[in-house]
Amino acid sequence: MNQDGRLHVIDYGYWIYNEDGTRKNKEDVSISFWDLHQGLKELAPRKREAIFYNVILDMKQKDVAKIMGITTVSVGQYVEAGCLQLAKAYFAEEFGK
Repeated sequence: MNQDGRLHVIDYGYWIYNEDGTRKNKEDVSISFWDLHQGLKELAPRKREAIFYNVILDMKQKDVAKIMGITTVSVGQYVEAGCLQLAKAYFAEEFGK
């Protein structure tokens, strides 16, 4: 159970940036772990691994990079690509599908 009393929920936040690179606003997403489970199976193994360590276990990218034997930039790229793939599956109406 999370601190706020919700069961099996992953809370994730990410920044939206303006064209000039300044932060515009933060978006927060809450997804049931059990709903996410199927989507994670559909990801390529490296995307799934990066998301598991960086998002689900909330590890720092430098620590994930060390475990995976890649750069921190690659960790970020895997996480971003995996999250976009999941977002397209879960929020298809926002992506025009």
